[in-house]
Amino acid sequence: MKLGEENLDFIKLLVLVTTQLNKNIFTLTESQARAILELRLHRLTSLERDDIQKDLEQLILEIKGYLEILQSRSILLEEIKQELIEIKKEFATPRKSEIIDREYEEVDDLKYIQKEDIVITISNNGYIKRSLLENYRAQNRGGKGKTGMSTREEDFVKEIHLADTHTKLLVFSSLGKVYALKSHDIPEASLKARGKPIVNLLPFSKEEKIATFLPLPLEEETWHESLIIFATKNGMVRKNKLIDVAKSGKRELRETGKLSIKLDPSDELIGIKLANKDDDILLSSKNGKCLRFPLEKLRLFSGLNSSGVRGIKLEKNNYVISQAILKHSKIDMSIRQDYLRAASENRKNTSSLSSEFEELNKNEEFLLALTTNGYGKRSSAYEYRISNRGGKGITGIVTSEKNGEVLDCFVINEDDQIILVTDKGQIIRININQIRIAGRSTKGVSVFKIPEGDSIVSVSRIPDIEA
Repeated sequence: MKLGEENLDFIKLLVLVTTQLNKNIFTLTESQARAILELRLHRLTSLERDDIQKDLEQLILEIKGYLEILQSRSILLEEIKQELIEIKKEFATPRKSEIIDREYEEVDDLKYIQKEDIVITISNNGYIKRSLLENYRAQNRGGKGKTGMSTREEDFVKEIHLADTHTKLLVFSSLGKVYALKSHDIPEASLKARGKPIVNLLPFSKEEKIATFLPLPLEEETWHESLIIFATKNGMVRKNKLIDVAKSGKRELRETGKLSIKLDPSDELIGIKLANKDDDILLSSKNGKCLRFPLEKLRLFSGLNSSGVRGIKLEKNNYVISQAILKHSKIDMSIRQDYLRAASENRKNTSSLSSEFEELNKNEEFLLALTTNGYGKRSSAYEYRISNRGGKGITGIVTSEKNGEVLDCFVINEDDQIILVTDKGQIIRININQIRIAGRSTKGVSVFKIPEGDSIVSVSRIPDIEA
């Protein structure tokens, strides 16, 4: 056939060309060159046409099979079953990791953080920082202090708190919410630095401000036994279990916070304290009045969405400035007066205490009262008689234009120190044993010599950590 002859000529031509290429010789006759040029394109493509036809037929069969699978549920499930069996055979390696049904546990980062004593400073506009305690050098009573925070005209230092870098904190806001914060998450800054806004650490709303801090005990097992006492500016108090405030259900309290107390629009949260069921609470007001009553007379609240009950009856334009927790020690009035007289003479080295007063001396506590103009005094807690909740109270310190209004009143030990802060950022650290012990009805002595027009805005107790 003619077609067969053309194919034969074509094959002979390819053999010839290949031979010439192998010899690196490219000499073609005129007839050979003309034969190559006259080859039609369809002769070249016809060699692959059969393969393409076979691929198309195979693809049509596969599409038909897939459509049958999709249109039949039983066939689809059977295909899935077969594929899973094949996967199981191919990946038959036993699991090396163990899956345990338990709650997520956070990594304890405290193991990698050095434990150091720090001072946390807060400004009225919500700026916060931490500094090493050793930066606050102790001075003598009546000193001028040193700058502890750079402030602006409309801002001033509001509070300082002593803690360490392992302490967990409860941050209470002006709206009655409580937030969780770790002290080592607070940015460290120099003594004169202003700090960072609290909104960078906690999700405070625009109108929300810091009310107070509460450092928590490191041993969480004690949270079930401890009580937490709320006190407000209008004299309201409330008693709850610490675990109900520090936890959110069975989980840790998150940074998002939760409601801790229901506040009246005209009221503010002024104090949060930890206590035991046998303790007493002492409420102090700005005009020097104090009221002491036992915590067992205050009912335990189970919920957090309440404002509490009245703790002290306040006069017009007066308000509560602090609360203190005292050990309950109810003694006879005549014995109390005899002991206070004997203790005063003993401190003057004029006599010694008799054996009948040894137990009273062992359990005696002292209260430090400080005023906005830098005056203060220590008084025995025995001088503050135990009353019923809701009374007007008794005089804790005499206030006047000279010494100013009462700033704070709290329990203090002989070897403790205090840090005082003015509204202009001046800070002083003083040994308590330099402040004399006096009766309730006194004005106190000069503790912090401040410029005229300045005032003390915060005081913090520093325990005897060296001991």
